[in-house]
Amino acid sequence: MADPKIPPPASRASPPAAMPRDAPQPALRRKPEGTPTADARSDGALPLSRARIAASAVALARRDGVDALTMRQLAAALEAGTMSLYRHVKDRQDLLIAMLDHVAQAIAIPPPLPDARRDIAQLMLALHRAFRSDPWVVGVLLDEGLASRHIMPLLERVFSALDRLGVTGTAALQAYGLLIHYSYGESLAHATAAKRQPMAAAFRRLASEAYPASARAFAAATGWPRQDYTANIDRILVAIGRPDPDGR
Repeated sequence: MADPKIPPPASRASPPAAMPRDAPQPALRRKPEGTPTADARSDGALPLSRARIAASAVALARRDGVDALTMRQLAAALEAGTMSLYRHVKDRQDLLIAMLDHVAQAIAIPPPLPDARRDIAQLMLALHRAFRSDPWVVGVLLDEGLASRHIMPLLERVFSALDRLGVTGTAALQAYGLLIHYSYGESLAHATAAKRQPMAAAFRRLASEAYPASARAFAAATGWPRQDYTANIDRILVAIGRPDPDGR
């Protein structure tokens, strides 16, 4: 029997020659200048940013209240995907901080006044205007325990003015607490005044029947003008930095 023919070995492709070390390397391709990012809009609208998200969230909170604010609602207002917001804010708490930052940065801090009490009064009035424009802020500060670092320039001015009055340390903290707690309460009361109108009317009727001193006080009520806040801050400031009746 004849030997079977053995096929010749298959030819193997030669491995590619190694590139010399000194050979020029291919250039990396770079995106042209102005290439849109993942958040950019093809229709020319502004890209998403933390500041833009915060501004839109503040507008929604002013309209509907902060409790009604959702990430889905915010994304719809921005015409963006809900998940795209999380590239800029980690969660709802981070969104609230961004909103507080937006409000704090918008406060117009007035130039210093030589009179320390007048200086504190105008600073508190600037803060009060922010509370009136964004009443949801007080609830977030108190209920959520959050704050914005951008409020520090205003606080520094207040404590510097207290220093000029000789009010330092614990006394300065107590004085500021008195001012800010009155501001919180006044702002909350003003924001919810409409809800209390039926109750106020009922108390007026009750007072007119059997409580003459209360009736006279209720009859004098003329609303809740802003000047009441200023006058009451002045009353508080009169006592700050002066010894109390016990000589302390």
